[in-house]
Amino acid sequence: TWNLPFRCKICPDGIGEAADIAAADTWIGGSPTREGSKSDPGTNAMVIRTAAGLELLEAAAKSGAINIEYDITPDDMSLYQPHQMHKKYAAYDRYQGLGDEGRIVPKTRRLRLEALANEMHKSARKIQRDGTIARVHSGKATELTPKESK
Repeated sequence: TWNLPFRCKICPDGIGEAADIAAADTWIGGSPTREGSKSDPGTNAMVIRTAAGLELLEAAAKSGAINIEYDITPDDMSLYQPHQMHKKYAAYDRYQGLGDEGRIVPKTRRLRLEALANEMHKSARKIQRDGTIARVHSGKATELTPKESK
């Protein structure tokens, strides 16, 4: 497994809903196997959401900057990036856990976080909130600022 920064654990928009174009890795299950990563450089999927994004994609393909092999569906993206859906459902309660601990809580608009959280069972929601509180207590909800990183 790889280390995922805390900011990524609480990001509710890993697939860039507001972007003209979003790109994602396309390994089934969200990441390569150790063995597979040695020989498979991977590919990327692109989610095009706007006319401007489509125009840019088509121009990039026409110029040879990218190679488009085939179309995929939202169901394919769920296979390639299943954790993004889970994170989105969990984000509201993770934010609640941050707030419980007096931490800065990200503000989002139009991502339906509370509505999605309300679709989860109460016990699952509690796990997300309590897990975030535990991360705060253990120091795993903090990252060095770029100027401090070495």
